[in-house]
Amino acid sequence: MHKTDKINDADLHAYVDGELDEQRTLEVEIYLREHPEKARDVAVWQQQNETLQALYNTIIDEPVPSRLDPHQIAANNGKSTKSKNQWFGWQSMAAMFALFTIGVTSGWLGHGAITKTPHSPAQQLLAAHRPMVRHALVAHTTYAVEVLHPVDVSGENEQHLVSWLSKRLEVSIKAPKLTKQGFTLVGGRLLPRDEGIAAQFMYEDAHGSRITLYVIRNQKPETSSFRFASYKKMNAFYWLDHKISYVLVGNVTKQELSPLAHNIYSQLEN
Repeated sequence: MHKTDKINDADLHAYVDGELDEQRTLEVEIYLREHPEKARDVAVWQQQNETLQALYNTIIDEPVPSRLDPHQIAANNGKSTKSKNQWFGWQSMAAMFALFTIGVTSGWLGHGAITKTPHSPAQQLLAAHRPMVRHALVAHTTYAVEVLHPVDVSGENEQHLVSWLSKRLEVSIKAPKLTKQGFTLVGGRLLPRDEGIAAQFMYEDAHGSRITLYVIRNQKPETSSFRFASYKKMNAFYWLDHKISYVLVGNVTKQELSPLAHNIYSQLEN
């Protein structure tokens, strides 16, 4: 049984709250791609969190009001106590207020749990390597194993593929040639992402090993040097080139992937 078959609502809520480890996060994201109805539920939960943050973020760090301090309540009430029975009555009330105070405090801190959850390994990966890297890893894991439908458009229709993806991304992109490195173009597809869409080109060598090139249009011109990321047996090189960002992913070693990434970079620069 595939690991994603064992994912339940508890996993999905933990995903929304950022409580899953890196491996489980990727498994959940793969599951969501395969179950769009669950992806819609997750999107609703995420929106609820964002709404709560917008409503209550300003009071997260506010102290509990002194009027709710159980000791102060007991002291104030003790001043007017005139009998032992009244004192025990005020004690009970103070205890009740203490429980109420704990509830209020927990409620305020609960808002912090929504917005200040400790970073999981997957979130640290996200912060360090940009969202597109994680998206590229998930996309590679999802489609590189496909036998019958690895791509939307075959590499035999390369011209149409490139034209279609360029039109959808609203920027001119290319499908690099890797035949000299032993990889042929299987084809490509269009992918959804948090902010727009992405393109994926898939290549395969004579042994059936596949690598994918994930491409997005930058919201603003930005450039960066080569950077490296890895997750288990998957390695990735990524870079930003003015209007476009690229992530090359493969279940190959860093040493094998590096020359491919540099070759692609050289082709796309020309």
